Amino acid sequence: MTVYIAGPMTGIEQGNLPAFLKAKAFFEGKGFDVIIPHYIAKEKPFLDYGALLAHDIFTIGTRCHIVAMLEGYRDSKGAMAEYVFCRAANKLILHAENGAPIQPEYMVSGKIESGDDDSMDSIVEQCQIRRHGIYPTIREKLSVEGDCAAGDYTPQQ
Repeated sequence: MTVYIAGPMTGIEQGNLPAFLKAKAFFEGKGFDVIIPHYIAKEKPFLDYGALLAHDIFTIGTRCHIVAMLEGYRDSKGAMAEYVFCRAANKLILHAENGAPIQPEYMVSGKIESGDDDSMDSIVEQCQIRRHGIYPTIREKLSVEGDCAAGDYTPQQ
């Protein structure tokens, strides 16, 4: 299974590479393959920002099972574009720092607010993880205790 690390890059020293590499090491330590956008940009230096973002989203859609969001993703236009795509594509979205699921968020009066999980079956079922048999593997690799489907989860460090 492949994890894509998303987060703020523009205007941050080294494109926030140290934070991306820390998250990459975390998920690789759990047995996942990991893609970070820095590698895509390095392979495609001729692409402008918009084309790189489109390529990143294409990569998420075609190669990644999970997207892990770095702290500060809400302040990044690119990371938020990736987040919105992942919600639309029913990708599992996790916190990059600890592997905990990110609860659905919605735009309300121009602000992002956490969703009320009572209005949907659950984040796990929304992402169709159980149907594809991926959820138990993710749960095992991330050492998550509790029932993620009920929102009762405790990531273990």
